[in-house]
Amino acid sequence: GTDGYVAASEYQTCVASQVLKFVDSQLKFSEREGTILLRCLEVNTPDHRRRFFDEVRASRRRPQIPVEKTAVGRIVKTDNELSILEYRATVLRVKALARERGYYILDMFQLWNVSKTGMMTCTELYSGMVWLGMTELENDENKVHLIHTLVENINIDGDGYINYVEFKTAFFDPEKDRELLAVDSGAACAVGGLAGVAVPQKPIPELFQEDAPKALVAVPTHRVSSFRVQKCEFTSFKKGWTSKKTSARKKVSIWHADTGTNIFERNKIRISFGDFAVKDFKDPRKVSPRQPCFGVELTDTKKLGIRSSEYLSGIADKVFPHPVRYKQVWKQQPAAGKDTKGSSVFIWKPVPPTPEFIALGLVITTTDAPPELSETRCLKRKYAVAERSAPEYIWDDSGTGGRPGSLWLANSLGLFATAQGHHKPQETFWTLASDDFKIEAEDIKDN
Repeated sequence: GTDGYVAASEYQTCVASQVLKFVDSQLKFSEREGTILLRCLEVNTPDHRRRFFDEVRASRRRPQIPVEKTAVGRIVKTDNELSILEYRATVLRVKALARERGYYILDMFQLWNVSKTGMMTCTELYSGMVWLGMTELENDENKVHLIHTLVENINIDGDGYINYVEFKTAFFDPEKDRELLAVDSGAACAVGGLAGVAVPQKPIPELFQEDAPKALVAVPTHRVSSFRVQKCEFTSFKKGWTSKKTSARKKVSIWHADTGTNIFERNKIRISFGDFAVKDFKDPRKVSPRQPCFGVELTDTKKLGIRSSEYLSGIADKVFPHPVRYKQVWKQQPAAGKDTKGSSVFIWKPVPPTPEFIALGLVITTTDAPPELSETRCLKRKYAVAERSAPEYIWDDSGTGGRPGSLWLANSLGLFATAQGHHKPQETFWTLASDDFKIEAEDIKDN
């Protein structure tokens, strides 16, 4: 090494690293990294930080995700470290109350996450904190700002929701939870004493209001029975991705179904529950044996085909709602420095709005930005049944050198599933309970 060189301290090295990451338009920062970067940037106003970051990122080949939905969002929005201190004080209060009442971190997450999606909302967090004993929040006029700030700091991936790992990272108490260190988010509750306990929900605005459910069109009860659902086969597709530009040994392509209808079918909506994967680069209609690619068709039988139905979208949103967000389940991405055009794929699982609904398939993108919520729909659980057939192999990523993964035919609709590694997935997959059914009046009642 250079004579007389003295390495910088760990803190100095970390400061330099975070500043360079910010200038490089990187999006992921841990809580400590974000605090260190904020300390460097607080001489600049939040508006200046935001403008600088957006303008630099626009000139680079970086995901143009809204900055509010990334870990950088809290750094460019937070005025100074005082806000961070408020966040830490709140976290300590939650830990103290949990310790006092003898609650484990896993118990609290499962109890507070009333929707059972594994993704805690602002409303669920706020309601849980009040239930835990922080009743003073109810009379705090700044409670929404406080909860949003809390979520922004806890939420590492910046999607506006808190998963179990993020919740545990923020609220884990070594003294109380040591015995649960090996427990993951799929485990059962550790303390049976909370069985049957309900956390009253106290709605507050979510961090991203565009993700909030939209107002649904009211449908008269007497009209409900005229809506018929039939399984339908898709005949037109748009190519989503192929393995052609990867080093994979086997062929696969993934396709988006065209759900459009013509002018003589204005009384119906075609619904896709996900994308379709085939063992070739050909359109699903041209492979042999023929690839099953099914969805459903929702029809207002009281209307002629050329007349649109004013209630169609309301019924669709009640029985086949769009997901509230997506969870990335697998990705295929080339090593840094290699040509990435056309070779990357990101696979996403839709998260239903409530446990009353279920996702049947997956959706893909070619960037790390999640799909639009309108890309697919979920299904009311009462109309679903467990798939009887075992998953059928479609493709694996042998030869790519990335994180091992494989694709499998998941159900009779032709939708695909992923598996970590190359072994057959063991989870339960779902399909339609019936190929032809009518909507029932109870389906349109508010939950």
